Amino acid sequence: MGRSFRSGRRRSWGRFQTSSVDKLSKDNEEQVFLVNYMNVYRQENINNSNLKILQVVTAKENQIKSSDLKKGDILFTLFL
Repeated sequence: MGRSFRSGRRRSWGRFQTSSVDKLSKDNEEQVFLVNYMNVYRQENINNSNLKILQVVTAKENQIKSSDLKKGDILFTLFL
């Protein structure tokens, strides 16, 4: 952490979305690792060597495409 972010309209920062992947597993869907709210809240550093901290669930192909995390993605929580 320790980096400062410039203020501005959130739209100009990038794309904002929530995931529609739930914590259930279904036989006809592909297994994925679920990054949930608490992983983000605890500021856990997630990488290939510690994927075991994530819950394994299943998701549809379109959910995987739209919610796939890439190196460098930034996740955050909002307190309203």
